[in-house]
Amino acid sequence: MKLSNPSAVPVYTISGSATARPLPEWLARQRKRSLKQDPEWANRVELLQDFEFEEASQCVRVSDDGEWVMSTGTYKPQQHVHYLPHLSLSYARHTDSLNQTFLLLSSDYTKSLHLQTDRTLEFHTPGGMHYRTRIPRYGRDLKYNKRSAEALIPASGVNADGMGEVYRLNLELGRYMKAYEVDVGGDDWTSSGAGALQGGINTGCVNTAAIAEDSHNLLAFGTSIGTVEFWDSRSRSRVGLLSSPTQSQEQRPQVTALEFHRSGLNLATGDSDGIVHVYDLRSPMPLLTKDQGYGYAIQTLKYMSPTSTQVQSEKLMSADKRIIKIWEASNGDPWTSVEPAVDLNHVEWCKDSGMLLTANEGRQQHSFFIPQLGPAPKWCSFLDNLVEEMAEDAQDPSAFNAGAQETGAVYDNYKFLSTQQLRELNLDHLVGTTSLLRPYMHGYFVAQKLYEQARLISNPDMFEEQRAKSIAEKINKERESRIRGNKAVKVKVNRRLAEKMAAREEANERRKARRVLRQGGDEPQPQAEGEDEEDTDKPARGVLGDDRFASLFQDEDFEIDEQSREFQLHNPSTVPVAKDAERKRGLTAVEEEANQSIHGSSDDESESEIDDAAAERQQRGVQRRNDRGDDNTVDKNRISSTNYRKSGHKSKQPQMSVSSSQPKNKNANANRRDRSFGDLAQNLRDQPKSSIRQGGVVGEKEVTFAPQKVQKRPQRPRESYGGGDADDGNGRKIPRGKERRSASGNVFRGITMENGPNELTEDEGSPLVSVPATSEQQEDHRVDNSGEREFGGAVGVSCMMIGFPLLMYYMWIGATFYNGHLPSRTPGQSWSALFSHLGNLCYEHAFPHLKAWTIYWTFLIFEGACYLYMPGVYGKGKRLPSLDGKQLEYYCSAVWSWYTTIILAVLLHVSGLFPLYTLIDEFGSIMSVAIISGFLVSFIAYFSALHRGAQHRMTGSPIYDFFMGAELNPRLFTWLDFKMFFEVRIPWYILFLTTLGACARQYERYGYVSGEALFLLMAHFLYANACSKGEELIITSWDMYFEKWGFMLIFWNLAGVPLSYCHCTLYIANHDPAEYHWNPYLLTLLFITYLFVYWIWDTANSQKNMFRAQERGVELNRKTFPQLPWKAVKNPVAIKTKTGDSILCDGWYGKARKIHYTCDLFFALSWGAITGFDSPFPWFYPLFFACMIVHRAIRDIQKCREKYGEAWMEYERRVPWLFVPGVV
Repeated sequence: MKLSNPSAVPVYTISGSATARPLPEWLARQRKRSLKQDPEWANRVELLQDFEFEEASQCVRVSDDGEWVMSTGTYKPQQHVHYLPHLSLSYARHTDSLNQTFLLLSSDYTKSLHLQTDRTLEFHTPGGMHYRTRIPRYGRDLKYNKRSAEALIPASGVNADGMGEVYRLNLELGRYMKAYEVDVGGDDWTSSGAGALQGGINTGCVNTAAIAEDSHNLLAFGTSIGTVEFWDSRSRSRVGLLSSPTQSQEQRPQVTALEFHRSGLNLATGDSDGIVHVYDLRSPMPLLTKDQGYGYAIQTLKYMSPTSTQVQSEKLMSADKRIIKIWEASNGDPWTSVEPAVDLNHVEWCKDSGMLLTANEGRQQHSFFIPQLGPAPKWCSFLDNLVEEMAEDAQDPSAFNAGAQETGAVYDNYKFLSTQQLRELNLDHLVGTTSLLRPYMHGYFVAQKLYEQARLISNPDMFEEQRAKSIAEKINKERESRIRGNKAVKVKVNRRLAEKMAAREEANERRKARRVLRQGGDEPQPQAEGEDEEDTDKPARGVLGDDRFASLFQDEDFEIDEQSREFQLHNPSTVPVAKDAERKRGLTAVEEEANQSIHGSSDDESESEIDDAAAERQQRGVQRRNDRGDDNTVDKNRISSTNYRKSGHKSKQPQMSVSSSQPKNKNANANRRDRSFGDLAQNLRDQPKSSIRQGGVVGEKEVTFAPQKVQKRPQRPRESYGGGDADDGNGRKIPRGKERRSASGNVFRGITMENGPNELTEDEGSPLVSVPATSEQQEDHRVDNSGEREFGGAVGVSCMMIGFPLLMYYMWIGATFYNGHLPSRTPGQSWSALFSHLGNLCYEHAFPHLKAWTIYWTFLIFEGACYLYMPGVYGKGKRLPSLDGKQLEYYCSAVWSWYTTIILAVLLHVSGLFPLYTLIDEFGSIMSVAIISGFLVSFIAYFSALHRGAQHRMTGSPIYDFFMGAELNPRLFTWLDFKMFFEVRIPWYILFLTTLGACARQYERYGYVSGEALFLLMAHFLYANACSKGEELIITSWDMYFEKWGFMLIFWNLAGVPLSYCHCTLYIANHDPAEYHWNPYLLTLLFITYLFVYWIWDTANSQKNMFRAQERGVELNRKTFPQLPWKAVKNPVAIKTKTGDSILCDGWYGKARKIHYTCDLFFALSWGAITGFDSPFPWFYPLFFACMIVHRAIRDIQKCREKYGEAWMEYERRVPWLFVPGVV
C-alpha cells in the first residue's frame, strides 16, 4: 500500500504490480529469499486472496449488494468470483473462449451473462454454465434493459440493407427479437471480405451502448462513424441522432464509450481519439470537452454520484488503457488521476465508496483507494485506519505528509476541549463552521494559542490569579521545612471530610479485629476510641493514605463548600461550622493567619449584607414572639434534621398571610389584630373608596377586574391602509390625487365564481344587502377575541407551511423522473439513499437560477403594469367595520390584462424570443422561485404591517398570525390592491400559459396537438377567462371582505394553485399521446358536457351577482366574452330574513342550493380524467378540491342556520336539493 498520487486528492494503491511485466517464475523464486528485508513487501496489503490472473484480466464487476466481485481473464480463459466479507476467492471456473465483457443479472453473483470472443453468449450460475447461444456477428458490447428483460448486443458488420445491428435477446421469452438497425455507414467495399456476413476489414459497426435506466429508459448506441443514435424501447424506433462535433468526415473518430447521467438529461461520450464530450440532450453542442491526453480510445465512462459520503459535487470518471482521470461533472475541472504501470482494460467503481477496481494487463489486478471520494467499503473498512496512520507517519516515505513534521507533533500545540468547555470559553459557535476546531472523540482539538486567547478574554483576571497561585505554591513549598507541632496535620482543606473518613476507617478496623477474635484468632484488638496514638508516623490507610487523592485534602480547588445549597440538600443533618471556628492543630502562625483569610463560598453574600439581613430577621422574630408568645428562635429556612420535632410533639404549621401594604406603626397594627371584623368594617364605611393601593407589597395577592371599553373619537381612515376617498367631516368626499384604482382579495378560497348564492362564510350569505357596522362591530379590530383557530392552530399551520412545499417537490419529481409514479425505494435502496437521491434531483433540476427568477418576476411586473394601466371599471366592496363602515373602491382591469397576456405570449413564442414550452423545461426551477417568492412576500407583508401598525385581528401567536396574515387590505401607494391583484391574475394565468406551453411542446415533438391537450387548453382558458370577466364581482367576496393577506393567500396564489393544479398538464407534456388516448366519440361527448356544465356554472354565478347588484341599487351590464343566455332572473323570488337581508331562491338556486359547487367539482374531475388513471398526480387537484368543497358546504350551512334561523329553514324546505336536483 503506497501513495500513488501525492496531490491535493491523494490516491492510494492498495494492490497491484508496480512494474509493467512480472518477473519470470525462476527469477521470482530466487528473489523470495531477499523479500524479508524488503520494507515494501513487509508492509504490503493483500486486499483479496488471489485477486489476479496468470496473464491478464479482461473485465471486473461488483454486485449490487456489494458482497461479490466477479472477474474474467486469461490465460487460460477463466472467471474468478470473490466473496468480499471473507476477502477470499470463492471459486474459479475455466471457459472455452476468452471473455470480452459480462454482466451480473442478479443482485449477487448467481446469474451472469458473458459475451465471448467466439460470438457466443453464455449464461452462468453457481453450478456452472447454464446455457449457451450464438449470435450472427461478433459482439462489441453487452447491456441489459431491466424494464423489458432484454439483453442488447451491439455488433460489428452490416445486414443485407447495409445497416448495423444491435441484437435483442429477450430473457423472459427466451428468444431473439427483431434487432435495432443503426446507421453505421455501410460495408467496407475496398477490402477483402466485403459483402460477406462479417463484412470487410473496416466495415461499420456499433461499438457501444448505454441505457438511461434511472430516468426515461432511452437507449443510446455509439457507432464507428462517430454518431450516437437514440432509440425508444417502447416504440422501438429511433427518436434522435447526435453527430460528432468534428465536421470533417475523414477525421470523425469512433464513439467507444457512452454513459447517461442518472437524470437522463446529460450524456457523456468517449471516442477513439481520447476525447470526452458531455452533452445536454436538448442541444447538439457539447457542454464540456475534455482530452484524456494520450490519444488512446476511451474504454470506461462513469458518473460517480455518492449518496452517503463527504463529496459535495458529482464526478465523472474516464479511463483509457493508460490513465484514469476523474473530473468535476459540472465544469470539467480535473479532480484527481492515477496512472498505473500496466495497460487498463476495464475500471469498476464500488458504489458509495472511494474504491476503484481494475482489470488490466499483467498478473495482479489493481485496486485504488481515494479517501476524499468516499470511505472504504464495509468489507475493507480497516483501510480508513491504515490511511490515517500513513498520513500521520512521517517516517513512512509513502505517507501523504511525509517529511512535513515529526511523529507526534500533530497535537503538540493543541488543547483538547469538551463541548462544555467550548461553551464556557464562548467557542461553541466555531463548531462545524471553521477548521480551527478538529473533531476528536467526544471533543475537539483547539490550537493552544487560540485556547489561551479565549481563556484570557473570558477571564481577564486569569493572569493575576495564576500569579498569586504560583506565589502561594512557592511559599507553601518553603513552609515544609519549618518546625511544626507534635501532631502535624497533613490536611489543609476538607478537614471534616478527612475526620469523618478517618473515623470510618477506625470503626472498620475495630469491627475487623472483633470478627477475628470471635473466630479464635490471636490478632490484637485495635486501640479504643479516644486513646492517644503512640506511633505518630503510622501511615494512614484508605483514601487518606492514597496519593491519588492527595489533592482532595491539599488543593483549594477541591474544597467542599458546606454552606452551598447543593451540599445542604445532600447532607440535611450536617450543621455547617464557620471556618474561623474550626480547630487548627499543629499549624504554624503563618498558616493560621492564612487560613483565617480564606474566602467563603462564592455564592454567599458579603459580610455586611449578611449582618443586615440577620438583623432584619432578628427584628421580625422579636415582633412575632411579642405577638404570639412564641420564643422559638430556630431558623426555619434551614433544611436540617436538627429542625425536626421529636415524636410526640406537634409540629408548628406555617402561617400564611397576604397584605397589600406595610403598616407604618407596628403597635397600631398589633392592636388591629385584637379587634373584630365588624369593628374594622365599621371604620371603612365612612372612608371614600379608592382603587389605589399604597405601601409595599408583601406576599401574594389575586386581583380581578372588569375591562372597560375605551371610547375612541372617530378618525379618518388612513389612505395607505384602506384606500378610497377621505371624508372632510361635513359629509363631502375629498377625491384622491390621481383617481387611482384600489382593490383587494383571494380567488380560490372565496372567489365569487365558487360561492353559492347563500353563503354567509364566503360572501356574507349570498345576495345580501350590506348594512352599516353595528356597535358590536366597533370593537378593537386589531385583536381577535373569537378564540377560534382554523387548521389546527399554530401546530397545524406550521405543518402546512413545511409540508406543502415538500409535497410539491415530491409530486414534481414523480411526474418528471418516475414516469408519473410515486417515488419510492428500489430493491436494496435505503431510506437515506432515497431521500438523498430526491434531494439531488431537486438541486440539479429545480435550482432557482437567474433565468427562472427573470421569467417569474418579469411576468409579475408585467401583470402589475397591466393592472394599473389597462382599461377597466370601478366597483365598491362591502362596508368594513374596521374602517367605520367605509366601502373601498376597486379598479377592475382583468379582462384587458387577460387578452393582452395571451396575445403577447403567442407573439413571443412565434418570434422565438421565448418559446412557451420553456415553462415545461424549466418547471422545476420556476417552481422553486415561486415557493421562495411566496415565503419572501409573506415575510415582507407581515413585518410591514407590524411596522406600520396596520395589523388586524391578531391572535398573539406569531406563527398563526403569519400564516393567516396581519393586514386586511394592503395596497401599494393606494393604487395596487395586493389581494385583488394576486387573486385573479397570477395563479390562473400561469396555469393557462403552462397548458399552452404543453401544447406547444406536443406540436414541436409530434407535429400535432392531441384532442386531450386541446380539451385541457379549453378548460383552463374558460376558467381563467371567467375569473377575469367576473373580477368586479369578487370585490364583495369573503376573501376580499374578511380574509387577511398572509402566507395562506400569498403562497397559495403565487405557488400553490398554478404549480400544483397543473399536474394534468405535466402528464400530457411528459407522455406520448398514445398513453392517454381517448375514444374520439367519448372525447367529443366530454367537450359537449363540459361546455354545458360551464354554461350552468357561469349563469348561476351571474344570477347571484346580478341579484346582489339589484339589492344594492347597482347596475351590472358588462359586455364581456362569453355572453350567455339566462344570466339574470327577472323578478326573482327571495326570502326576507330577520337581519334585513334576502336569500335568492329562484333561477339555478331554486333548483339546488350549491349547484355552482357541483359544476366546480365536475371541472376538477374532468381535468384528472382526461389523463387516465396511470398516474396519481393529475388527481391531486380533484381530490383536494372535493374535500374542500364538502367542508365548505357543511360550514356554510351551519353559519347560515345560525344567522338567518327560520328564514334559512324555509329556504331549505323550498329547495331541498343541495348539489344535484333530484339526486343530492
